[in-house]
Amino acid sequence: MSEIIVSGMGVINAIGYNVDSFWESLQANRNGLIKLEELPDPISNLKVRAGAIPSDHIHTTSQSSTYEKATQILFHSIMESLEDAGLSGKDLSTKKVGICIGTTMGEITPLENQIKYGKSVHKGGPGILLRNIRELLHIDGPSWVLTNACAAGNIAIAKGIDELKLHRADLMIVCGVDVLSSVAFWGFNSLKAMSSDYCKPFDGKRNGMILGEGSGAIILEKKEAHKARSHIPPKAQLLGYGISSDGYHVTQPDPKALGASRVMELSLNMGSIHKEKIDYICAHGTGTPANDAMESVAINKVFAERTNQIEVSSIKGNIGHTLGAASVIEAISTIKTIQTGEIPINFQTSEPGEDIQLNLVIKKNKKKAVNYALSNAYAFGGVNSSLLIGR
Repeated sequence: MSEIIVSGMGVINAIGYNVDSFWESLQANRNGLIKLEELPDPISNLKVRAGAIPSDHIHTTSQSSTYEKATQILFHSIMESLEDAGLSGKDLSTKKVGICIGTTMGEITPLENQIKYGKSVHKGGPGILLRNIRELLHIDGPSWVLTNACAAGNIAIAKGIDELKLHRADLMIVCGVDVLSSVAFWGFNSLKAMSSDYCKPFDGKRNGMILGEGSGAIILEKKEAHKARSHIPPKAQLLGYGISSDGYHVTQPDPKALGASRVMELSLNMGSIHKEKIDYICAHGTGTPANDAMESVAINKVFAERTNQIEVSSIKGNIGHTLGAASVIEAISTIKTIQTGEIPINFQTSEPGEDIQLNLVIKKNKKKAVNYALSNAYAFGGVNSSLLIGR
């Protein structure tokens, strides 16, 4: 079976407008959280008025300027990933190029404008993202937009792997995107899932998540095809994935973590990598009490006595929860950790909760050789996912 490699990466979020600036900010422990001063009604009536958003205009190009923000930031990340992979427009025109987009809200701004003002210049929804990007890139390969909530990015990556292994595409652009919206703010507030101050993954005083916006994109290719076309070294190998749906509850995770532990096992089995070889886990780590406790149970269920030897961190304290984009951005962070041996901290986390039994990286970044890592993402409705990434 063909090995699948990552040949290019692109990202934009509250602490970085490309992979280099994002990684530099992550290593410097920068916080992308800001107070949102100008909020449209009805968001302005909410008690939680914080979010993590990229600086204005840095994501807009002449090609994407006529589109709404989700398309703009997604296109920004895709173009960076293509350049990073050494791919030109001519390359795209001579290859069967597919795309998988993970998102929660899709191109949400037009839909909210329609509700608020009774009209909108553009059409909205998840499928519009796919139409826009295909139009901008002139690609005609397998095309998917996946709306599996906060696991959508990982599932998009999994789908991209499948398309390559089934010989349906020469290369796959896999990506995730979400922007801040009234729907998300009101939804998570009504569930009492939003933090009143900061997102503190796994902390004893964690009290919820902070919403962020951003996008991430990676280019997947078969190893032999990449070697034939480019001298640029691959960034990493995508060795395996696990996906499950336990349907425990509409919003609450299964406290026994049956599905969440199963996807890590599935990833390891697909990649034929023994759990003894895992050096690091990029955790979902939302900062919500139930989700973080469940993830701790899941990791202990899989790794047992080895759990205290595996470093664990979540980057949501830095960039907020970017929903459908989160797991693609976290895959990029995991790949940078493998490349550099620098493990980012759980930002804003001081002391682990009594219900957390993990080897958390806290206060100071950890230097460690990482050859194999897992990147987890869990979503409402019991949707669980995990990626196995190797050097």
